Amino acid sequence: MFKHIMLDIETLGDKSNSVVTSIGAVVFDPLVGPSMENGSRFYETIDLQSSLDLGLKVTGSTIKWWLCNNPETLRKMFELARPVKEVLEDFTAWLNSHGGRNLHLWGKSPRFDEGKLQDVYDAAGMSVPWDFRKELDVRTLMHRHPGIWETTPKSVDAHDPIVDALTQINAVVRAHTLNPNIPQL
Repeated sequence: MFKHIMLDIETLGDKSNSVVTSIGAVVFDPLVGPSMENGSRFYETIDLQSSLDLGLKVTGSTIKWWLCNNPETLRKMFELARPVKEVLEDFTAWLNSHGGRNLHLWGKSPRFDEGKLQDVYDAAGMSVPWDFRKELDVRTLMHRHPGIWETTPKSVDAHDPIVDALTQINAVVRAHTLNPNIPQL
């Protein structure tokens, strides 16, 4: 039943090979919503220096945006940060425990979330633990169903990857509920 994962990442850049500061992911079903089982959420913050040591980059405009718009969230990202390779190993194990390459991995959009995370895996010399053919896009679904995203309740804690993932899940569930002709995956 729960064979979907909503992924959300936070970064210090908007280009390829950007530093990813946190990974959030939630197991869900597009008809039901998020799984409430223990272990159905993944959240980790990544040590900045370990990412820079791999050659990943930051952009000044992104850092400025964080400092001007979400300084508290930015501070939280660095509080319990762990080395990037350790976080990737844990994320890989977590994904594998929920179905690994058989899962549908959602992002907003895959070009951003999955793409930037793949850059980090590549920089770390690791293989991604998902099948690129099973990447799904929240933005495309919202484009096909106008008004869903605009009327989906948003949290004031935007840019917390778990909160953002849950908001995106809510939009996907609403799209499936309001439009029963959407093919089921």
